[in-house]
Amino acid sequence: MNKTVKTVLKITGSVLLIAAGILLICLGLRPEDRDRRIVSCGITVIIWGLMLAATLISPVQRKPKEIRNAPDAAPIIEDHRNGLTDYKTFMTSISKALIYYSTPFGDDNKGEKKLFLVTGENGEKYLPVFSSRERIIEFEQKEDRSAFMVMEATYLNILKQTCLINLDNNPVKLGIIIDPGYCGVSVDASELGITIDRIQGNAPW
Repeated sequence: MNKTVKTVLKITGSVLLIAAGILLICLGLRPEDRDRRIVSCGITVIIWGLMLAATLISPVQRKPKEIRNAPDAAPIIEDHRNGLTDYKTFMTSISKALIYYSTPFGDDNKGEKKLFLVTGENGEKYLPVFSSRERIIEFEQKEDRSAFMVMEATYLNILKQTCLINLDNNPVKLGIIIDPGYCGVSVDASELGITIDRIQGNAPW
């Protein structure tokens, strides 16, 4: 996929997300049926749209240094799956690694809008993130998702972004799960803040 097509997809995706968020807010503010949860969902969707749009704003079309220098997540995950690293070592290493993700709000192949999340056994909702483009494409295809944009960030930055989104008064608080169905290491929404502090050395493990 060339750069022009990627840019068009990003613009289209961000516009659709922002429009969907505005629609949800309008629905939630109707006098006959006010619903703060719908309004909060709309605000969250707009935030995701703005985050996608922000990836287009770069004076120099180069990836940030932390992305260019980010290590591959796959061997870090393999070492942990094989029992070669403990949880602390794994989380510290993976925090700097390159991770692939997409916005959770999108359309399925029937044209219905939905949240593409992973639900844990305890009912916790997780944003799935992946160690490779191949894994995220495989996951989204299994979820019957019609179109999506693959974005890149370090694992630590994804934790921070999700933590900020969870501060909004919305009904769905998101945790993070890495390579669901393969690695499956997850951080619950309630643990995001302390996990970030631990990775950055501001709290004990």
